[in-house]
Amino acid sequence: MVEKSVSFRFKSISRLLVCLIAAVFFCIFCGFDSSQQKVYDNAGILTDSQEAKLQKKCVEYAEKAKTDIIILTAENTTKKSSMQYTEDFFMAHDFGYDKLHGDGVIMLIDMHNREIWISTSGNAIKYLSDKRIDNIVTSVTGKLSNGNYYDACTVFIEKTADYMTYLPSSSDAGGNGSTSTVHDAASLTEKLFYAFPVKLAIAAAVAIVITFILRSQNKAAMAVDNHRYMREHKYIIREQRDRFIRSTRVRHEKASSSSGGGGGHRGGSSHHGSGGHSFGGGGGKF
Repeated sequence: MVEKSVSFRFKSISRLLVCLIAAVFFCIFCGFDSSQQKVYDNAGILTDSQEAKLQKKCVEYAEKAKTDIIILTAENTTKKSSMQYTEDFFMAHDFGYDKLHGDGVIMLIDMHNREIWISTSGNAIKYLSDKRIDNIVTSVTGKLSNGNYYDACTVFIEKTADYMTYLPSSSDAGGNGSTSTVHDAASLTEKLFYAFPVKLAIAAAVAIVITFILRSQNKAAMAVDNHRYMREHKYIIREQRDRFIRSTRVRHEKASSSSGGGGGHRGGSSHHGSGGHSFGGGGGKF
């Protein structure tokens, strides 16, 4: 009976671990559609060759940053603000790296109003702080003013992906838009939680292997059974009762919680946009 109980528990734990690994790998490898169009040159400011290169670069850097990266150009925003037009476009095309309307960054180049707008969704709101968006906008508008549209889009992709590798802090980069990698700039906590799903999957796989090894080494037959505890095939049941005598009640006053300040990561400001979805972002003229 004991052996069956242990076996049942082992099977339950094994199934749980398998489900956990499946869920982790689903989150890692599913959700991002690399074949989806990422560059929408509706204003016609890019050549076909440039558009194809930017499409490839968007997918490549999105997989590194675990964030969907989209470029949109427009000649007419249908009387919408740049912010609203960009957010509506993001929602209508179901962008998002991890899920629909998930982690993503989209940049609009509005040729009619000579304005750019960058909208962030999901984790990108936390990673692309207001200061970081200002840095990207400054770098991009400088090239747009000179008509270097392809270079401006390239700068947007590369700086966005670079910023997505570590969280902003009080010592974040200044107005020059310079960044560094997660290994140089991140704190210990950021390094521990960087690529956490991958680390969790590896840990779960190792746990399953160890569990199977221990299980295989513990298959020896039981040397002791119920007959060892019986005399002449007889047993005695002794009656025992627990009598409730008294009770004691102790009351503890619950301490009031107090809010405390402190440091931490500072993400970008956000608001509720199209369909109540949360967006961050910023922009500027060129």
